[in-house]
Amino acid sequence: MGRLVARDKSPCSRATNLPGLPSHGQKCKSFANPSPLTYSSLLAARATLDRESTAITTKALLYSSQRIYDQGDKNSKLLAFFARTQNPTTAIPRIQNSEGKLLSDPREIATTFAKFYQKLYESTASHTTPQQLLQFLDNIPIPSLPPAERAWLNLPITPAEIQLAIQALPSNKTPGLDGLPPDWYKGLADIIPPHLLVTLQDAWDTGTLPPSFTEALIVVIPKSGRDPTLCGSYRPISLINTDAKILAKVLANRLTKVVEDLVHPDQSGFMPGRATDINLRRLFTNLQTPHRETGSRVIASLDSEKAFDSVEWPYLWEVLKRFGLGQQFIKWVQLLYQNPTAKIRVNGITSEPITLSRGTRQGCPLSPTLFALAIEPLAILIRNSPSIQGLTYGNISEKVSLFADDILVYLANPAQSLPALLLEIQKFGKFSGLKINWDKSQVYALDQTPAIPLPTGMELQWVQSFKYLGIHVHSDPTQFIKLNLDPLMDHMAQTLKAWVKLPLTLWVRINLLKMVFLPKLLYIFHATPYPLPRSLFRKLNTLIIPYVWANKTPRISWQRLAAPLQQGGLALPHFFLYYLASQISYLQWQFCPNPYNPNMALHASLLNSMEGLGNFPYRHFTDGGALPDSLKTPHKAWAVALKLLGHPLPHLSPHMALWGNSLLPHLKNLPDFIIWPKLGIKKLCDLVQGAQFPSHQELRRKAPQVHLHLFRYLQLRHAFQAQFQTLTPTLVSLDLEATLYQPQTKKLLSRIYTHLLATNVKPFERAYNLWTAAIPSLTLEHWEETTETCYEFLISIRDRLIQYKVLHQLYITPTKLHRFGKAPDDCCPRCKSPRADFIHLIWSCPPIAPISTVLALPNVINPTTCLLGTVEDMLPTNAARIRFRSLTFYAKKAIIMRWMGNSVPTLELWQQLINAALPLIKLTYETRGAHGKFEKIWATWYESNGSLTP
Repeated sequence: MGRLVARDKSPCSRATNLPGLPSHGQKCKSFANPSPLTYSSLLAARATLDRESTAITTKALLYSSQRIYDQGDKNSKLLAFFARTQNPTTAIPRIQNSEGKLLSDPREIATTFAKFYQKLYESTASHTTPQQLLQFLDNIPIPSLPPAERAWLNLPITPAEIQLAIQALPSNKTPGLDGLPPDWYKGLADIIPPHLLVTLQDAWDTGTLPPSFTEALIVVIPKSGRDPTLCGSYRPISLINTDAKILAKVLANRLTKVVEDLVHPDQSGFMPGRATDINLRRLFTNLQTPHRETGSRVIASLDSEKAFDSVEWPYLWEVLKRFGLGQQFIKWVQLLYQNPTAKIRVNGITSEPITLSRGTRQGCPLSPTLFALAIEPLAILIRNSPSIQGLTYGNISEKVSLFADDILVYLANPAQSLPALLLEIQKFGKFSGLKINWDKSQVYALDQTPAIPLPTGMELQWVQSFKYLGIHVHSDPTQFIKLNLDPLMDHMAQTLKAWVKLPLTLWVRINLLKMVFLPKLLYIFHATPYPLPRSLFRKLNTLIIPYVWANKTPRISWQRLAAPLQQGGLALPHFFLYYLASQISYLQWQFCPNPYNPNMALHASLLNSMEGLGNFPYRHFTDGGALPDSLKTPHKAWAVALKLLGHPLPHLSPHMALWGNSLLPHLKNLPDFIIWPKLGIKKLCDLVQGAQFPSHQELRRKAPQVHLHLFRYLQLRHAFQAQFQTLTPTLVSLDLEATLYQPQTKKLLSRIYTHLLATNVKPFERAYNLWTAAIPSLTLEHWEETTETCYEFLISIRDRLIQYKVLHQLYITPTKLHRFGKAPDDCCPRCKSPRADFIHLIWSCPPIAPISTVLALPNVINPTTCLLGTVEDMLPTNAARIRFRSLTFYAKKAIIMRWMGNSVPTLELWQQLINAALPLIKLTYETRGAHGKFEKIWATWYESNGSLTP
């Protein structure tokens, strides 16, 4: 609870309650009867107020400095704010009301927005009757939850569930109207659950939640490229109170565990373990699949208009009932939606509350899953409608794909299917509230299909390409880079050109690049179904290298910068390896098929079987025949990765498919090979299990019902030896394979990237050679201690960068300048000694000997200890080791601040650097909740008045 502070008193209110200040009555008496005594009291009060104001300001400045010290150079909101090329404005100077009149008064603007959202969230359910709704839903086969799962879903809420929900709340989020942020609840996570449970039980008994659960604050942000005088040009952000979020999170945690049994795999939005890549891969595969209906195929992309805000509650309650969620669970949801209100805040003005009568609540953890259930009946209608004809390949039917409210429908015979689809959606919308934005909905023809006349008011645009889930889609593979990557790279070039002028360090520039552009590039790398040329990645490098080095000559190769921190790099993105990892991650679908992934059935059909799907990565990609690029591109990336890892195809993996594999020609040409799968011999591991090749009798015992002739066995043995040059080849199981064979791997792409990055250069190895050349006694064990602990005690990224440059000896020295012809000699600027290299300037130069002496441990004065911090065997406690390494670091920092000049670093400078950093270090520990850590480490320093005492 270290960060929890009272928020109800402003600095001004604290200052006016000081003991030295006169009361209100005393002040009135002073004004009425001025005298030297009252004047003296006034001066004393003013002095007290000045001292308090100064203390408050000093504390605020110190916390501001600490925030910059800790977060300024890291991937944080502070760095993002600093890098903004334009400061966003939230002020709305004028707005049009419903009559088209421009208003500029702040209160009138707030009222206009309130009226706009009041109308938006106004129910239209009166257009239909409850009986009509029941009849409509009776014709839809909505699945129902099994009794056992329904009973679990309706169990009473427990304190443990509340505590789990509190801990899952995101930190640093803006609170609702009550002003209590999630961090306040998280700091009291051990205390709040039983008390909140009492409140919830009372709400259950009375049928009404406290008002704080149903109130919200709406703030608006402008949409880019829209008329700023229209209310519809702003995106509403709803801030609900944290207590409501906790209850909603408890319900959402339960519902998430059963929703996959209710919602078809066609829906990927807000479903556990699913993402946009499922829908995009499915789309790109269908673009190149030879369906049975080839010649009359279209794809309809439907844009829902404010889908989450338009869900009608009578419809929602009936649908939840049809899904069999249970009376108690539905009652909790209805309590959250009972008479909700919202206030709109614009230009600092808060409107009067408005009532909400439809829509899923924005910002509520339960809303996404509720919406997925609400739109599922529409998907059922489309799948089951005989008038809406989908696309078929083999026995696989492709008809509808959803990501939340983004609807994609695959259609054949559009003259019949398209009007039937639109009429079905129109009927569904009458009851659910769903409306289609016809201006933004599109039809994309896979074949040369003429435009179809559609019902009036439901006209769709026929397009040559369209945008789906952030990706521009075109049937021509050559257009993918032009439509998706080129615009991003142009924007990237312009932004980096602006950023290059910012006063940022090397490390910060890399962090900023990773924070802003790496996620955007990764999304496209992962989405592309087509192989990207190496020239694209060379172009990316030409964009980022000048930015990273601020238009100066690079002093480290980008390959060394791309190495992870643990290996001596700065984690600069290696875009080509990220692309490979993005594509290879799709192989997990093949190694660990997920029945909830709709791609699996189509991919398996294209490769003839699920077994063929799993074997495909170990075969040549041509063995599958004419396949879509969405299947071939991951295979090609896999082949490149295996080559980088030193095991090119045919990689002797235990999972290597033996039959029908062009990579194993001797076995592929084996006559009557079909007999061997009947004996359970399908993969390489089936024949390589021990020190010897299986005997004839061993293979016969595997399947006694299959008659195995000795001649067939000898054929297999001969072909196997001809293929591998031995009967007992050594099989290799790669760590990359082990990662891909884990079905629930978290951060899969990052883990694959780590495996691939291990093939890159390791800068710490080169640095070790540099140090051992100067310090022959430096052992590998000591160096490993240095590299493992070099950053862990440093908070500031700027300090870590100094440490990085020291470890890699990157600072300019007289010897380097002389070697480059930039200096007439290589003498030290301090002591004039010749051959002044890095070790001389930082350690052996006589003028800096006082610093080396004061830093030395008893009887230990050597660069290995004082420069590299190898003290594991010398100092017994971790606190002492952190203190010593910190002190020696600031000594190095003092030396570097006087690096190539004539002035000599002094002990006073060293102490100043430490004393300036210690308050910031202390505040950082406190904000992280480690209150006693600072005293444990630095108490000795203060007791010794700033001298080194390990």
